[in-house]
Amino acid sequence: NDKSSGNTVITEDEAVQVLPAPEPNLQQATNHKPAGNTLVDLTDRIAQKTDISAALQEAMDSLKEKGGIVYLPAGVYRLDNPVSIPSGVEVRGALDAPVYNTSKATVLETRYGKGKENATPLITMAARSGLVGVSFVHEQDASNVTPYPYTIRGNGSDIYIRNISMNSCYNGIDFATNRCDRHLVQSFSGVILRQGIVVGAGSQNGIIRDVLVNPVYWSGSGSYNQAMDYALKNAEGLVIGNSTGELLYSTFYYAAEKGLVFRDGCKDSLAVTHGTDCADLGMYAEGSCGTITLINYQTASWTGTDVSFVATAENFTGTLNICGMLGWGGPNIGLDLQGGTVNVRQCKMQKRWAFFMRISR
Repeated sequence: NDKSSGNTVITEDEAVQVLPAPEPNLQQATNHKPAGNTLVDLTDRIAQKTDISAALQEAMDSLKEKGGIVYLPAGVYRLDNPVSIPSGVEVRGALDAPVYNTSKATVLETRYGKGKENATPLITMAARSGLVGVSFVHEQDASNVTPYPYTIRGNGSDIYIRNISMNSCYNGIDFATNRCDRHLVQSFSGVILRQGIVVGAGSQNGIIRDVLVNPVYWSGSGSYNQAMDYALKNAEGLVIGNSTGELLYSTFYYAAEKGLVFRDGCKDSLAVTHGTDCADLGMYAEGSCGTITLINYQTASWTGTDVSFVATAENFTGTLNICGMLGWGGPNIGLDLQGGTVNVRQCKMQKRWAFFMRISR
């Protein structure tokens, strides 16, 4: 016990076993481009503040046989009916990066599915389809939150989503209903009140990278603080379920009940440089899993009961390897390990807690 700093220091006299730290393969999902070179430009076919669902679907369907890109210019449009992106087709907006200020972006406002969480998603993506450079704004009030279905659902392999923001979203991206091998989410930002990005259905070798979720993006009614309070009680950020080889790289999630979640069937998942801030459980694992590896994991938690940096459930039967971890804030339990095999190397936690580590078997 280092009394001068108030930190607890744990040392081992014996040689410390080096944990296996797999190299992240950022090329495991690379087949992400439209199937053809045809461009359909909707600049002269759609008007701002009007529902473009029919025009967009017609344009996408015109490329079904040869593939290509449907371009949506900068502006604010409505998307009040669900649409499906065919295989080999990319929908491209004006964004080269997800932005907080949407004044020069392609913005799709919607009220579709309001109050109907189990409705068809707003956008369904077929295998080898893409969505790039678009910002979504749902009609939502943070002081009286209404459920919505998923904004995007994948249905096939090699789906790619880049430079997307969701600024008042309830449910984000679903790769768990249908198998979506080698999916790619890159440069994603916004605020999500319930489910962020979920993976499952046996999906293999997907990549989720360069993610920034923070209530500061809030674009709905009500306040930033109200949106954050709701997310703290209800949100699950990045959820990796029945899948193999999922890679998370440079991801950050602010305000959630559970920030990073691993569930039944998750195998060989690797998270490199993930951060969870302002969450009851920074990382949570449950169910029958294989090996989960976290490298350079950082987390900060609120003060409260049953709040921890890392938690495993009693039914967790996998192996969790944490190689480099920094935790700070006011959780009452630093590491709450109720199941599974957990190996931690190079861990530093600051602040006071009732338990540095709680282990139950």
